[in-house]
Amino acid sequence: MVQRITEFIATRHVGSKFESSSRGAASAWRGFSLQTLYIASRIANAAETDSEYYPESVEDLLVINHPDSDDASLELVQVKSSTQGLALSDLDVTSSQCFFRIAEDAWSRGIDATLTLVVFGRLGDELGRYGMGDDGAVSSIGAKLLGKGYSRKTCERIHDSLRIFHPDEEGLKDELRQTISKIVPAMAAP
Repeated sequence: MVQRITEFIATRHVGSKFESSSRGAASAWRGFSLQTLYIASRIANAAETDSEYYPESVEDLLVINHPDSDDASLELVQVKSSTQGLALSDLDVTSSQCFFRIAEDAWSRGIDATLTLVVFGRLGDELGRYGMGDDGAVSSIGAKLLGKGYSRKTCERIHDSLRIFHPDEEGLKDELRQTISKIVPAMAAP
C-alpha cells in the first residue's frame, strides 16, 4: 500500500500551487493565512498520532494515516475561505486538479481516501445541507457532478467520504498558541 501511495503522490504533484488570481492580493493573502493556520493546528495537535502530514503536495494538506501499515489511507484536505457562501462551483469540479478528481484517482488505484473540506467564513446553503445528508442537496449535487462527467460510483464515494469542517478561526488560533506555549516558552511582543 505504501508503494501505491508513493506512486500516487509522484504522479499527482504538479509543482507550486501559487497561481495568479483575480481575487486580489488581500483576498489571496487571507486565504493562504487561513490555510496555514489550519495546517499548523493540525500538525501541532498531531504529536501522538500515527500519521504523516504533507502540506501543499497533492492537496492543501495530504495526511497519510498509518503510513507503515497495509492499512495505510489518505486524507485529502482542501481549505477554502468564503464570504459569499461556498458553493460546489467554487471547488472547480471540472478541473483534473479538483479535490474530487484527486480522490477519484486515489480510489481508482485501490487507495482508501477520505475528503475533508475546511470552510472558513460562510458555507453555502446547498453544500451545508449536502454535508448534513439532506436528500434534496445530495441529489442536486450528485446530478451536477454526473453532469460534469463523474461516475455514479464516484458521486456515491464522494458523499460517503466527505467531511465538511467549519472551524472557528479564533478558536484555532488560541488552540495553536496553547499547544506551542507548551513546547516553546514565548509571549507576544509589547
